[in-house]
Amino acid sequence: MVFGPRPGESGSVTTGFGETLWIAPTARAVNHVRENLLSADVPGCFGPNVYTFEAFAQAILDHAPDLVRPLYGMARRQLIARLVGDLSAKGKLTYFRAIADTPGFVDLLAGFLSELKRHEIWPDDFRRACVARGITSKDEDLLEFYEAYQAVLTRRQLFDAEGRFWTARTLLRDGQRRPFERLRLVVVDGFADFTATQHDILEILAAYADELIVSLPLERDVERRRDLFAKPLATLEQLTRRLSGTRVEWLDRSAASDWPAMDRLERHVLGDPREKPAVLAEDAGEPRIEVLAAAQQIGEIQTIAARIKQLLLDGDEAGAASRNAPQRAKVRPQDIVVVFRSTDGVAPLVEEVFGEYGLPFAIDRRPPLAESPRIKALLALLKLDAEDWPFRAVLVVLGNNYVAPPEFADRIDAVQAAAERVVRAMQISSGRAKLLERWRRLARHAETSDAAESAESADAEQGVDSDDERSQARRRAERVRAAAESLAYVEAVAAALAELPDRAPPAAWAAAIDKLGRALGMDANPVDPVGGEFFRR
Repeated sequence: MVFGPRPGESGSVTTGFGETLWIAPTARAVNHVRENLLSADVPGCFGPNVYTFEAFAQAILDHAPDLVRPLYGMARRQLIARLVGDLSAKGKLTYFRAIADTPGFVDLLAGFLSELKRHEIWPDDFRRACVARGITSKDEDLLEFYEAYQAVLTRRQLFDAEGRFWTARTLLRDGQRRPFERLRLVVVDGFADFTATQHDILEILAAYADELIVSLPLERDVERRRDLFAKPLATLEQLTRRLSGTRVEWLDRSAASDWPAMDRLERHVLGDPREKPAVLAEDAGEPRIEVLAAAQQIGEIQTIAARIKQLLLDGDEAGAASRNAPQRAKVRPQDIVVVFRSTDGVAPLVEEVFGEYGLPFAIDRRPPLAESPRIKALLALLKLDAEDWPFRAVLVVLGNNYVAPPEFADRIDAVQAAAERVVRAMQISSGRAKLLERWRRLARHAETSDAAESAESADAEQGVDSDDERSQARRRAERVRAAAESLAYVEAVAAALAELPDRAPPAAWAAAIDKLGRALGMDANPVDPVGGEFFRR
């Protein structure tokens, strides 16, 4: 095991093709390792065996002797909802009966399952724990569901995100090592801790590979801040207990540094804040470190954008002062680099904020398909149909400008605004049939008169005298007009969703989704090139 600062940058390893496995925590870390494999001596490397833990487990499953299929995302959610419906209909849910048909309960169960499976608590383990402390009606409902869920996965040879590691571990224990049967060296770099199942997999890999190298972020003097290193210390203890012949190697910090301020920060940032470190003598020509305080992630990005804007417009005043320069140093956009640990979560915020500040920028990131506005709209439509039109999902879909059937394209904003008013006024929690029936009934009141006439007739018929009653009558008339204006739009969305099959092979589903997207105008919006490419394919 290798410990110390930047343990993953300790050097190089050389083995034959297919004899090394490198496991990293993220896709970005995997790409970094792959890029570093290339050099003047090695201009190309096919199949370097560099994976995330998830991708490694998937590679084992892809070579399993028997077919096992993944169950993720919407498919998993639909299975949970169907099992809840079946158990509720059979009277097997008592504690949760009142909320069993709500989308929120499905979300809670999905999180509950993930938590249990991350800790590798099987249904039998959960039952024993519940019985030991006194089983309740709530426990019985959860047990019924967990046992039914796991039985379906076993019977149909399915695995969910957590079960992927279980299945891969079982295959490895049974001797299924393809495509890694020639391993001599396994490198596991960039992790601070592992799940119980991942520990099992590492133990299996260590048993049949010649060498296993694990790097952990630790300092030699861990007693200085043991609280900060609790996770890697616990991991070290686990690995030492599980793996025989463990040897620990510490990496020392490099003495050479061309940036003393950064070197000092690295040495003391993990120090006890109650201890005042020695003051570093200032160097007039030394690059500075400036700390900007901000609240929340969006505030942080706004603060960075404002500082960059100031540098571009006014130059680097502080930098000029540190160098005793008579004028501020000019700063160009290409002189500025903004570094995040990962751009996955912040890229949309950077695009929004930097755009508002008028900053020219480029992000080293290709947007994933799931972030395409068009694909988000498509997934919202499928979720709306799968959950039988819950209130919030209806608002999301009917307010999305990518859901614009061609016949409404020239007036989509007005139609969607009218639809939102009707949905909020009716306050129907869920149910497509109920929503459409109420909508049509409300719209029929506008067939013989416009909204103004309806308000006047309402006043006349009811003898309205007070301002409050006249105001209520006007609001009712506005709802009638909005319902009439948006009814055809809502019916078009409902009709397009009704064309989706209940069950179909993948090719038929692809054709049905393509038809849905075209019927609702999702192929026509030019603003989203990533989603547009999806529909063209």
